[in-house]
Parts: sequence; structure tokens; C-alpha cells
Amino acid sequence: NGDYERAIRVFSQIDEPESNLFTGKSYFALGDYKKANAFLNKVIEAELNSNIALEATYTKALVLFQLDDFAASLELLHELKSTGRNNPYYTRAISFYDQLLSYLSIDQIKTVFNQTSNNNILVDVISGALGRVDYSKAQTMLTALKASLIDSNSVDLFQIEAAL
Repeated sequence: NGDYERAIRVFSQIDEPESNLFTGKSYFALGDYKKANAFLNKVIEAELNSNIALEATYTKALVLFQLDDFAASLELLHELKSTGRNNPYYTRAISFYDQLLSYLSIDQIKTVFNQTSNNNILVDVISGALGRVDYSKAQTMLTALKASLIDSNSVDLFQIEAAL
């Protein structure tokens, strides 16, 4: 803990993306997720297309998970997955995304379903819920997803329907 506290004292004095990243990661390691989030946001806002921003985005997804904001965490992880294999956090994002989907309780699944508007995440949430929720709840989620889609062919729902 002393090393992280020293790092915070040193790096928080410097308003550069790398310093803010290390400060945010140090707060994360100490369990101060709100402060971690604030510093990571500074990095993401300042460094739009860099490995530093990707690392901050991945770490922010971990922070949001700890803050029980599962929908926002999934959205960041999905964004990282979508950047392609050249992203150094691509594999980690896929792994944590899948782990998070399997971690969610039924109530958390409902919350994510109501909080995200990303159709790909909604499909993944429903797919992950199959076998864990009863048939009527799965059918209700699928119906709600279909109703939210402008073009129901834009997302492949056939596998979910077949699994029901």
C-alpha cells in the first residue's frame, strides 16, 4: 500500500496522460474506485487514439465493474473488443467481457438489459442468460430486444431463438 500511496503523491503532481494513468491505477489498486475513475477519465479524454488511452479504458472497465456499473463496464469492454487485434488489450477485453457476462446474477442481467442500448451487448447478455433464467424471462428479454431494433435483421437473433 505504501508504494501505491507514494506513486499517487508523485504522479498526481504531474498533469500528463501517463501520470494520470499511473495515479488512476494506483487508486484502483488501493480500492478507491471513484478517484481511480476520475484520473482514468482524464487520460481517456486527453489521449483519444493511443495505447495509453486503451490501457485507461480497460482499467476503467475494471473500475466500473468494482462500482457495480456492469452495463458501462461491458460497453467499454465491447468498445475495446471492436478496435481489433492490434489493440494490446483486445485479448484481455474479450476474456473479461466473457467472464463478466457469466458472473452476472439474474438481477444484474436485468439491470444491464435496461441500461445498455448496444444491441450486440444485449444479444450477448441474453445469450449468457440462457439456462440461467426461466423460459418466460428469456422470451421477454428477446421480445424487448426485437422491439428495440429498427431492423431486426441487423442483429442475428436466430441462435437465441433456437436456444429457447
